[in-house]
Amino acid sequence: MWNLIPADHSLNSSKSDKLPPLERYFEPYFELQRSALEIVQFKAPKHKFLEDYLTIVPDVSLFEHQRVFEQIQPMATIARNNGFEFLNLT
Repeated sequence: MWNLIPADHSLNSSKSDKLPPLERYFEPYFELQRSALEIVQFKAPKHKFLEDYLTIVPDVSLFEHQRVFEQIQPMATIARNNGFEFLNLT
């Protein structure tokens, strides 16, 4: 899910398989995704790209902060329980 955000190759490589801390990065992630969704809905409302959001919400009109967080947070917990570490950004 986090790979939906365009990132410089050097940053993407340095994070490896580590997860970003949700408390720090969820808000910017959500805002970026919301903006992308709005642009695609406006410019190309029938584009298949919109289907990618259906893995998070059953209908793109339901793409709301709390609903998205409630989908992402358990995935981060499952990843953590499967051995993925959180990115240390100190």
